[in-house]
Amino acid sequence: MLVAKGLAILAVVTLHVLALFPESNFTDSQTNLGILIVNQALRFSVPLFLALSGYGLAKKYQASTFTVFSFLTKRVVKLLPAYFVWSALLLGTFYVTKTLEQLGPLSWKTVVLGYTDYHLYFVPVIFQFYLLFIVLRKIKNKKALLFLTAAAGITQVTWLFWLEQLFKKDPNLYAGFLYDQYQYRLLINWAFYFILGFFLAQMPQVLQKIKKSRLLQLLLVCICAFGLFASVSQTQEMIAHSGNIVFATGFTRVPVMLYASSCILLLLAFFEKNKKIPLLQTPLEYIGIYSYGIYLSHTLFLRVVALFL
Repeated sequence: MLVAKGLAILAVVTLHVLALFPESNFTDSQTNLGILIVNQALRFSVPLFLALSGYGLAKKYQASTFTVFSFLTKRVVKLLPAYFVWSALLLGTFYVTKTLEQLGPLSWKTVVLGYTDYHLYFVPVIFQFYLLFIVLRKIKNKKALLFLTAAAGITQVTWLFWLEQLFKKDPNLYAGFLYDQYQYRLLINWAFYFILGFFLAQMPQVLQKIKKSRLLQLLLVCICAFGLFASVSQTQEMIAHSGNIVFATGFTRVPVMLYASSCILLLLAFFEKNKKIPLLQTPLEYIGIYSYGIYLSHTLFLRVVALFL
């Protein structure tokens, strides 16, 4: 699954490169369609990361036992040192470039909750999912797991639909409750993707059916295309309605969930058991190996480039 992970991190970096573009590129009728299509097409990235986390953890620990302490200790040692180093480097850069005020008042939340930069919400979120995994691994009944996955999907769709309606009714709420940096730290916005990955690892026959059935593949491609179309259309509508580009293009929307979920199923089925892709697999695998470091560091380099530009 390193290939899928490499693909996901490339999508994340490209999304953040697009964020350097002037806002007029997202609102101008002559240029916005192409950029919005690319922007929304890349929104499979974080959901895929979370699905891969659920899938990978389930595969790794499904036949072994572990204590909660050893599991969490291993995660802490693996993730937090690099996270703290890059958080410190980012804070130092903001201080040197006299842009530290953009973070607001500094407190323990700045680092612990990932407010040092806009992408670091992922680290506190993934630790929430590690705690969820400790509970999920105890579920051995396939029907119970299927019910849980369906319930997570319905709950997330309901929640995201409610957020969309709130935003349409009063875009000014974005400054508070709908603020993306607040929403992205809530488990409910991402839970389905992680649980879906966990479910697919426990039920490998689902991916096998997708790999063998042209009809299922065609159906997922159609759902994927429809989800992308609906996502772009909704984004255009929301930008026209409110002018708020961040929420209008963000992850916490129902069409994005539809698009990202179908992408996850297709990509996991396609890349299962390291299917060979000449001239593509090795570079993506290499990128996938270092995806966490790339994720932590890339915004610093983008900010330096933006400073010179």
